[in-house]
Amino acid sequence: MLTTNPEYDKLIPPLPDLDYKELKKSIQKDGLYYPIIINEKNEVLDGHHRFKACKELGIEPITEVKKFDNHYEEKKFVIRSNFNRRHLTVTQRAVLADELHKLESDNKITVTNKLVTVKKRDYKREDRNRKKPTTEKIKQNKQRTSRQRVAKQVHLSDETLRQFQYVKQHGSPELVKDMLDEYKPIRKSYELTKKETVRKQLETAKLAVALPEGVRLINDDFRNEVDIPDESVDLIFTDPPYGEESIPLYKDLGEFASRVLKPGGSLVTYTGQITMSQVMRGIEESSLKYWWVFCVKHAGNHQRIHPRMVFAEWKPLLWYVKGDKANVIETIGDYILSTKPDKLEHDWEQSTLEADHVIERLSTKNQIVLDPFLGSGTTGLSALKLKRNFIGIEKDTATFKIAKSRIGKFGRA
Repeated sequence: MLTTNPEYDKLIPPLPDLDYKELKKSIQKDGLYYPIIINEKNEVLDGHHRFKACKELGIEPITEVKKFDNHYEEKKFVIRSNFNRRHLTVTQRAVLADELHKLESDNKITVTNKLVTVKKRDYKREDRNRKKPTTEKIKQNKQRTSRQRVAKQVHLSDETLRQFQYVKQHGSPELVKDMLDEYKPIRKSYELTKKETVRKQLETAKLAVALPEGVRLINDDFRNEVDIPDESVDLIFTDPPYGEESIPLYKDLGEFASRVLKPGGSLVTYTGQITMSQVMRGIEESSLKYWWVFCVKHAGNHQRIHPRMVFAEWKPLLWYVKGDKANVIETIGDYILSTKPDKLEHDWEQSTLEADHVIERLSTKNQIVLDPFLGSGTTGLSALKLKRNFIGIEKDTATFKIAKSRIGKFGRA
């Protein structure tokens, strides 16, 4: 009586329904071309789908017994038998490669690392002053070499297998499930896991982290009565949420800026293209004066705005001034070529290039820059880099922790 081993069943990717029906039809018409490989316990090692079809058709399968010295060799045979299946997806190949890699590691397979061997020889003969590779480094190199060899066997890149293993080790159960069920490609799952990991580390950072001198961070809504003295701020640089539902925020932002900005101080804010006219009307209900609009050229691929059938290749930065004369340090260009942020800390994270460009020219050292939509703290990092004092306000506590951790870490660097 043939049986299947549950441990091995998990390693066998299911055939698509159409392929299985074709296999079953072929066996019914012509019988088995190849025997089903079993072990001495009558457990199926190779030919699980053929065995299933034979059972459903009531056909006695042809078998061939294969003997192995140990369980490791037997399991390795089961994994390798699936490497050349044409129906395997990238993720299914990664699953098998990961199993084989773990199997080798668990059985302490010796891997010859030529790179490490060469380095050791170089250290002895040519440069004794250079630091020798540590035992941990040699172990990492051997592990990487083992992974590279396994990945090559299943026609995967080493980087794909590395990313797959990273998601399995660090990803949330939801992300791992999505990847294994083919809802998300390995690369996308890896990027989401990296973001999730970094944000979790920052969110769990102690709120008591020491902030650099001249920095004040407030976990509150700027529309509440936050303690910012009237006419005390030199520049507001910020990135509010976009969209129809966020339009009222800009009116509140204009009123807030009118109160806290010094005469001649500037409000520079991002906005979306579609709602820009409404945003401008909201801000102009305050006493601020429209001054200019900066063009921030997108880096990388442009975004398609479906409602308007437009590829957005730039985003606007609106510039408003308190009073009739702007405190401009030097003539400022209105075209900024941006770079693509990694968005690890926050989905709305911006490049620091825009903030650097504006802060450097619309304020001087030790003046106060404020961001009432602090987010992950990009404006604060730019202000610190340019030797400005900084005030940041963020109402979301988790996001506030991220910003505080980033700014505190930057101050200690």
